[in-house]
Amino acid sequence: MINSNYWSAELERLEQLMPYRVQHVLLIASLYDSFVFEVDGFLAEQVASDFYLLNLSTQPGIFHASGTEGALKLLELEKIDIVVVHLASMRTIALELLRAVKDKYPDTPVFFLLGAPLDLMFVENHIPDLAPVDDFFYWNGDSKLFLAMIKLWEEHQNLQHDTSLMQVPVILVIETFIPYYSQFLPLFLELILQLNQSVIRGEHQDVNKALYMKARPRVILLHDYQTAVETYEKYSGNVIGIISNINYDHRAQTDRDAGLRLLQYIRKRKPTLPFLLQSFNPMYRDIVTASEGDFLYKDLPGLRVQVKRWLESEVGFGRFVFRGADHVKIDEAGTLIGFVHRLSVIPDDSLEYHYRGGHICNWLKTHAELALAEYIGGLKDYQSVSQLRDDLCEAFSSLISFRRREKIQDWNEEADLQMNLIYKIGDDSIGGKGRGLAFLNVMLNRYSEICEKYPGVNISVPVAAILATGEFDKFINANPMLQGIGTRDDLTDKEIDELFLECTIPYDTLQILSQVIEQTRYPLAIRSSSVLEDSITNPFAGVFRTFLIPNSHTKDELRLQQLIQAVKLVYASMYLKGARVYRESLRIPSREEKMAVIIQKVAGSMHGDYFYPLVSGVAQSYNYYPSTNMKHEDGVVTLSTGLGKTAVERERTFAFCPRYPNKDMFTAINIVEGAQRRLYAIMPEKRDFDLRSGEDSSLGRLRISQALLENELELLSSVWDHDNKEFIAGKYAKGPRVITYRSLLHYRQYPLADILKDFLELGRLVMGCEIEMEFAFDVDSRRSEASFYLLQIRPITVSQKLYSSSLEHWAAKREQLLAFSSYALGSEMDEELDIIVYIHPSKFDIIKTEEIAAELEDINQQLKAMDKKYILAGAGRWGSSDRFLGVPVAWSQISAAKLIIEVVLPNMSIEASHGSHFFHNLFSMNVGYLTIWDKAAKDFIDWDAMEEMEPLITGKYISVCKYKASLKILFDGKNAVILK
Repeated sequence: MINSNYWSAELERLEQLMPYRVQHVLLIASLYDSFVFEVDGFLAEQVASDFYLLNLSTQPGIFHASGTEGALKLLELEKIDIVVVHLASMRTIALELLRAVKDKYPDTPVFFLLGAPLDLMFVENHIPDLAPVDDFFYWNGDSKLFLAMIKLWEEHQNLQHDTSLMQVPVILVIETFIPYYSQFLPLFLELILQLNQSVIRGEHQDVNKALYMKARPRVILLHDYQTAVETYEKYSGNVIGIISNINYDHRAQTDRDAGLRLLQYIRKRKPTLPFLLQSFNPMYRDIVTASEGDFLYKDLPGLRVQVKRWLESEVGFGRFVFRGADHVKIDEAGTLIGFVHRLSVIPDDSLEYHYRGGHICNWLKTHAELALAEYIGGLKDYQSVSQLRDDLCEAFSSLISFRRREKIQDWNEEADLQMNLIYKIGDDSIGGKGRGLAFLNVMLNRYSEICEKYPGVNISVPVAAILATGEFDKFINANPMLQGIGTRDDLTDKEIDELFLECTIPYDTLQILSQVIEQTRYPLAIRSSSVLEDSITNPFAGVFRTFLIPNSHTKDELRLQQLIQAVKLVYASMYLKGARVYRESLRIPSREEKMAVIIQKVAGSMHGDYFYPLVSGVAQSYNYYPSTNMKHEDGVVTLSTGLGKTAVERERTFAFCPRYPNKDMFTAINIVEGAQRRLYAIMPEKRDFDLRSGEDSSLGRLRISQALLENELELLSSVWDHDNKEFIAGKYAKGPRVITYRSLLHYRQYPLADILKDFLELGRLVMGCEIEMEFAFDVDSRRSEASFYLLQIRPITVSQKLYSSSLEHWAAKREQLLAFSSYALGSEMDEELDIIVYIHPSKFDIIKTEEIAAELEDINQQLKAMDKKYILAGAGRWGSSDRFLGVPVAWSQISAAKLIIEVVLPNMSIEASHGSHFFHNLFSMNVGYLTIWDKAAKDFIDWDAMEEMEPLITGKYISVCKYKASLKILFDGKNAVILK
């Protein structure tokens, strides 16, 4: 049996491939030609765009010089990987320039970029002098030529390393006519990259695709017979195909039949190796065919189509066709699973023909299955075809089994929603949130030692089925009334919802959703997963909808209707006002956004009559507001009892540091005043509801004492001893109880803090940045089993542009300041801010916060129409769904705010905000956030100064004023000041 470590090691080896990357290209051209190239960004942007569209990870920068002196200076100052000389404008100094560069930097490749027939003549007339030139290309205005030059050089440099590490496939291209290969190679490389992406799509999880793209065939450009033979002999075990011109140098002389000679040479050594000969002369077709090669006419209008067909049918990028020794088709397979199924039934002669011919290995190599190709390539000493068949089946099955534990499963009749797997329904993307779920599964599989470390806790990612964005496209296209929905701004949110609810789900999607309902008898979360959601730059956190449904109706058809309603409303949320405003703020066209939908088992269990997890929360590896003796890197966790809505919507929660769980971050009085009093739960008996009413329509909001069982209340709470101002833990303590989680955090009744610390450290390690995780922890009261659920992971942004020294000394200079905050989050701002929108404490009414939000929305629209950014200041917590904590604004209502000031008045008890969707979106857009604490001696805000400024708008609750100059705002990572 093959050890699973063999397959897991493949990823480690893939990571080591392609160590050499081109980072910087120097383009030497005249000032005029630089203008033609549009060096002020267009060429660089086009090259970057080409890399992005083909999912290539590195995008090199392009430097420019207009002569020898400037070029040498840049070569001295920068690490240049490739020098490209535009010959048409450098012809008079080309030889001098070449000598100057090569004398000083002999190992730096120099490419000559031709652009006119005169350039070709120049090259022909100066062949000896141009020997140091590494290669020649002909510019035809297509930026993809730069991509081709860069990738060709990278693959040339990495070839020896990569082929010695793994069975990396190689395709040799032998061509001498500069204009032709300059046109052919960009086309060919793009095809290779696109086909590579296509074949790995079905077998590999999104998170690993970049690694498996490294396994794509290496394209090596050669120009003469001898070099072609030497390269083939050196890498014969890796070469999966050859494309050759017919006329090129052989033994230092032009040989009109060199390509035919190479074909004959190869056929003696590998009779079935795919070999494509190209020529402008169609007369060669019969000669090539007679020599058992393939022929391509260079002037063929459908060149791209023919090359793609050859790659798919001959090289192995298409489906594997099983043939007998007589070449008659027997069967075919397109996936590993399909292949192993057919392995058990194809005739012996077919199996042996394909194995001995190397067809199976080559097909695996083109499909990025290098470890499997390497393994089965070593089965040559088999005693019988029966043994070979068994060994092949075992190898394929071993890899498939390993992958099932790692990747998202395509939905099929074998799907089992009782297992903790992630299923994909339909084509295309699973969205950002879906990618996060998939990554969590991979992380658990790769680092299973964390799960083994806590044997008393079941750690998992709840099972989910994801409607991919292809299903979204099908839904939109199947309903004509939705055409152009992304450009319509005449519809209200309610009208958009009704429009989507009137639409029909495609029949095949409906059938799959019916299967989901048949398999599930537990509550379901229907979650958005847009393409851009949960990215570090565009998190879209909380912008779209999530519905939780009890899924408890006795009639399956009604449960299906509720699921369909939820899916449609999640789709609709992409076009609601909040989402539109958010996209506009980021300048993202609606056409770039597509929606996937996650249908996931809700984490939790029944607690009496209600369903919820005992604890839910958000954990961050970076603490924006560390307490005394704590560091940013120690992280922070926000806990709530019940469903996670409490934590992500800025309601009353409990925060602690996972590195120091027994140290309170706030005073006992603050904890009591800010303690959670209500929780969200699913009510299974609530079988009839209408999701039009909102995301809460299927939920209950219950008092803690009403929802928690007695033993659960004892686990999560402590008795508050008012006289001694301290908490008393234990089941026998008498008095008013406050949610403090002391039994979990101080006394470690369950290892929740340790689990969170381990996963935060692991998440930071594997994602390479600071991260945020949503999670749930539950103890099933019926079985006393503890479960920890990973629900979401995303990267988070950390301030980069900070003031160089501490700002604390400014606290003593109040006369020069508009505000000082010792709890600030943000970085240096480029915008000029002179407008302040504020709610004076004398006008603030905690009972009227919803009215305040509506008034603020109108003011925001006015300022937005004037293209004005502003500072927003007011009492309480901004963006909380609990209107008694502050103004319950959505992002769309304050989208023009560039700095937000949260003022905690003496009668308020509000903790620093961690991990909320509102908060995360603000920071990703570089919107600063200041908290002014009445209990912090240094914190203050000068309301009187605002009252004395030029008034612009005076509303019932809100005032807008303009300062005489732009206000300077500084952050140091902890403090912030607004200088007058």
